[in-house]
Amino acid sequence: MLSLNTRLFLLTVVMLSGCTMPAANYEDVSKEAPYKRLIGKRFRTLTHLQIRGITDAEAFRPPIDYYFITGTPSIGGPEVLERSSLVAGSVLEVTRILRCTNCPLDDDLHVQVTISSDQLHEGTPVYVVDVGNLLDKDVDKNVTLNSEFFEPEPSALR
Repeated sequence: MLSLNTRLFLLTVVMLSGCTMPAANYEDVSKEAPYKRLIGKRFRTLTHLQIRGITDAEAFRPPIDYYFITGTPSIGGPEVLERSSLVAGSVLEVTRILRCTNCPLDDDLHVQVTISSDQLHEGTPVYVVDVGNLLDKDVDKNVTLNSEFFEPEPSALR
């Protein structure tokens, strides 16, 4: 067992190296057991959520490469080009799930969704990310959207 000081030191090194780490790589895990039940499901937001337009460009300039839907507090930084809220009652459909293959601390998940909104650039991917505890696991350890923020769309219950 590592001492508390050693663990804090290692955590600090990992956090500080974040700016120089290689870009995260993601694999599609939509067909794997803990995730496949979520694909095609439609959900309605129960609260206002944050939506952020993100660029991958080194100079932090347009275009927006993807959107993140997060809880509060949300994310910030020079890569965030747009900031807005997603109103309660918005409907989204899960299309696929991506898992980070080289993230140091966990299996960072991106739940890709489609959403109808005039706020977003058409054709730009939208991901629900686990900032603000938006993702959860059911009793069978399957990934789902947290019921504090999302409910299944009534038409999806039939």
